[in-house]
Amino acid sequence: MVGITHRWIDKNWDLQEVLGNFEKMSGSTRSVLLAEKLPKLWEPYDVDDLTTDCCAEMNKMGRILDVGKPQDAEGPAIKGLGIQHHGCIAHRMDKLHLLLAKHPLLQPLLNKLKSISTHVHKSSQSQDHMKKCAEMANAEYVSIKAMVDSRWWSLFMMLDSFWANMETLVFQRDSPKNPLVPADVYNLTEADWRDIEVLRELSSAFKEVQLQLEGEKYITVSLVIPALELVRHHLHTMREAYLAAAAPIGVAVMNDVIAAFEQRFGDGSCITEFKEGPSRQPQGYTAAQVMGVCLDPRFVPLTCIPPNQEAAAWTIVRNKLISVINESREAYNPSADDGADGDWLTMAEVSAGSASVVTAEQLADRELTLWRLRKKQLSKDTNPLEEWRRAQAVVPWMAKLARRVLAVAATSASPERLFSTAGNEMTKKRCRLTCHNFGDIVYLHEVWPKTREWAACKRQCGV
Repeated sequence: MVGITHRWIDKNWDLQEVLGNFEKMSGSTRSVLLAEKLPKLWEPYDVDDLTTDCCAEMNKMGRILDVGKPQDAEGPAIKGLGIQHHGCIAHRMDKLHLLLAKHPLLQPLLNKLKSISTHVHKSSQSQDHMKKCAEMANAEYVSIKAMVDSRWWSLFMMLDSFWANMETLVFQRDSPKNPLVPADVYNLTEADWRDIEVLRELSSAFKEVQLQLEGEKYITVSLVIPALELVRHHLHTMREAYLAAAAPIGVAVMNDVIAAFEQRFGDGSCITEFKEGPSRQPQGYTAAQVMGVCLDPRFVPLTCIPPNQEAAAWTIVRNKLISVINESREAYNPSADDGADGDWLTMAEVSAGSASVVTAEQLADRELTLWRLRKKQLSKDTNPLEEWRRAQAVVPWMAKLARRVLAVAATSASPERLFSTAGNEMTKKRCRLTCHNFGDIVYLHEVWPKTREWAACKRQCGV
């Protein structure tokens, strides 16, 4: 099954998201065939950007949808559609979690934690003993979670549950052995607890980024660079702490994690560079992610982009803005509205910049100058679309670009949530559903509430 979710920003500057299609895709999933089939699934809508998972075939498909491919042994030539492909950030972060979970230097500790969690889960008597120890240690007992190797979040949940039970487990280690408990099964040393704390902190940083970028009701594309650059800084800080503590195992693990991080997101020396790495895996940040930071009014100044790269970032915005103006200049006539309400721009500045201009380059430079006059630092909890609702009368061409860029999803989490819905629909008692009916049921489950919401809005507006 293939699920396609559409995201856009409407004329009232509200982020909208709705399921566009959910149906079975038969045949091969090779990149060339995917590039031919997918555009038919989102007809008749125009698509500017596409976010999918990061497997090699999907990345190759994205390149074909963008620039096309010549005739070769794989088939006839395919014309590019100019669709910008984005690899799901959550899938790229999964690899880092799996690196931690399977790192050979961490296996002794993780195996010890797995054996404890397995013993506790299999023995109700051990659970009762832990609860009694928690009571004697004046600590709160928290159920210990087991680790599932195929789930990125399970590592953090296991580490977090052990950390929450640290007082209980230390008390149990130092108390007389309970005959119900195998010898040394709870023998976590002080060094183990230090490693658990570091691993928990590192896994928590990855988890927070993924949860932040998987949201479907707020802007996520502009959060990619700030969130990941914060993780990069966190990784280097932890490595320095290990070096200072003369902990060679910790340093070796952090070196491997940093190398894996840089393989997926670049080394930070050039934020604006995006290229294809080994196994067609993306490296660095896409143009939409760079523009998202520049067009998000919460980032004043652009603290997440190094000062020596800010000019390159604004150049990307300028070039795309010129392209947007040239595409739609005939059908759209922007003007500065006297009712513009902006605390970062006075009406005198609007009047000074409203003289008629001729070329798209002049229009782009004028609006970029006005947009960069902003000085007010907005809260991180502020909805950036609220500020754009006020600014569109002053920089209408940039507003048009912002509508395109800020609607891009950072992850493919939304369509993948459909498979949870699909699993609830396809039960043992409904296993004779045809693929067509099954797809229609899931589609209606997702779209019908949104349709009723839009109908209610129309009634309120008297439409």
